[in-house]
Amino acid sequence: MFSKYFSKFSIVYKKINTRSAALALALSFLLTFAVSLSGWSYSEEIQSSVSSQVMRFHVRANSDSDSDQTLKTLVKNKVLDHFRQSLEAASSLEQTRGFLTEDLGEIESYAAALVSTEGYDYLVTAAITTEYFPTRAYGDVKLPAGRYDTLRIDIGEAVGENWWCVMFPPLCYVDVSVKEIPKQEKETLKYILTDEEFALVTGELNVKFKVVELWQMVREETGLRFARNE
Repeated sequence: MFSKYFSKFSIVYKKINTRSAALALALSFLLTFAVSLSGWSYSEEIQSSVSSQVMRFHVRANSDSDSDQTLKTLVKNKVLDHFRQSLEAASSLEQTRGFLTEDLGEIESYAAALVSTEGYDYLVTAAITTEYFPTRAYGDVKLPAGRYDTLRIDIGEAVGENWWCVMFPPLCYVDVSVKEIPKQEKETLKYILTDEEFALVTGELNVKFKVVELWQMVREETGLRFARNE
């Protein structure tokens, strides 16, 4: 008699344990999903806000040959020097975008003339586009990975190792090896970003920065896209 009741008790106990394990697994999944969704939402909000205040500059070389890489460096240096006054005079992204849009043809012609003068017949094009960039540090400022509006110059096949910088704020003129960016550029960043965004890009919120960086990398690698209000 005792063994009969014990057997029934064991069966009931196993069912309860199985249900408890399933419930625990479900709760764990829901918690993980909620945390992941929260991380994605935060990453999208921060990266979208930061990128909406920044303009990048991207030059793509014809190939990885020494001569093509030297040509790429010459073009990026000459273009930055030639248009420096206008770029540094811009106090907002709108002004920078306006200058680039209005003078895009001149920028393309200038870059093409540089390439021709060096003895190459490569096609040179300039365009304003949106591109993904990995995390990059400029002194004590680090911009998170993600998609940014970009002035891009393509030289020839444009399949060689490329070069990029931040055109607004004008960090293209900041030596990436310095420990701190100049005060004026940092003040511009502080003015155009929220307090939390500024703290994030200047290293005060390292954990949150990693969340933004990780989600943007996953988003780009997997082609993950979510609709969001513009």
